Amino acid sequence: MLRLILEHDLVRFSAVVRAVDVWFGFQWDSVSAGVVSKAIEQVLGFLDDADARRQAIQKGEGDDLYLALWATAFEDADRAVAAAAPLLTDKKVERRFLAVHLLGQLGLASAQEKVVLLLSDDDLRV
Repeated sequence: MLRLILEHDLVRFSAVVRAVDVWFGFQWDSVSAGVVSKAIEQVLGFLDDADARRQAIQKGEGDDLYLALWATAFEDADRAVAAAAPLLTDKKVERRFLAVHLLGQLGLASAQEKVVLLLSDDDLRV
């Protein structure tokens, strides 16, 4: 579906942008077609390349980290929980936040157990 969206430039339709937003859990308020296309390309890259996905989870930030976690969850949600768990103690608040956001999206009991530990995080964004 993602390849079809890019191939036919379907991001020009607001309904497609909304669908991609819901699939990825971004909660975009408004966004350009270029941003949507870039996110789709990143996800496709992570779905195709497990090594790139692992590297992004280990050292990435921002969209790279989140979309790598998302691609992992797309293939195996339990593996995504395991991949996100070490990020919950990361020094960088942004990485902790992205891990919590992904775990919250999964709706799994195992993910919720991990997220509960972050209720006392020093940074309220987490």
